[in-house]
Amino acid sequence: RIACEKSLRSLRFETIPLYFLHGLLPTTNIEAVCEILNELQHEQKIGFIGLSNINLNQLKIFQRYIKIDAIQNRFN
Repeated sequence: RIACEKSLRSLRFETIPLYFLHGLLPTTNIEAVCEILNELQHEQKIGFIGLSNINLNQLKIFQRYIKIDAIQNRFN
């Protein structure tokens, strides 16, 4: 949430059209992250959700909770 709010201010945007989450720490609670992303979408602070530098297992967990609109794989 803090990173998104900071991006909104620095970009001078009301909504970030495609918000990418770049990588995760091993201790990241994916369910909690999804809850925040859902809140940000509901508040219209972000449009679509993208993920970058995650593995297949992490993707499957994310997909249980939210719709993923874009994926940037590790090899681009």
